[in-house]
Amino acid sequence: MIAESLSPGWLPDGVRVYAVGDSHGCADRLGLMHLLIAEHAAARPAAQTVLVHLGDYVDRGRDSARVLDMLRGRKPVTGAAVV
Repeated sequence: MIAESLSPGWLPDGVRVYAVGDSHGCADRLGLMHLLIAEHAAARPAAQTVLVHLGDYVDRGRDSARVLDMLRGRKPVTGAAVV
C-alpha cells in the first residue's frame, strides 16, 4: 500500500510525483510498484502526474536486463510523465 504523507518541499497545486529508486535488477518488484502506483493514480486523479525513476536500476537482482527494458518500454502509469 502507498502511504500518503506531507514531505518537505513544494509542488504546484494539482501535481503528484511518485519517486521510485533502487530497483537493483528486481523486475518483479519494480513491476509490482508500477502496478500499485498506477492503481493509486487512477483512484486519486491529479491534474499532472510524474513518475521519477531515481537510479540503481541494475545489479544484485537476477533480472537487470528486464528492469532496463521496463524503464525503456511503455509508460507504467497512463497519462503520467516519466523521468
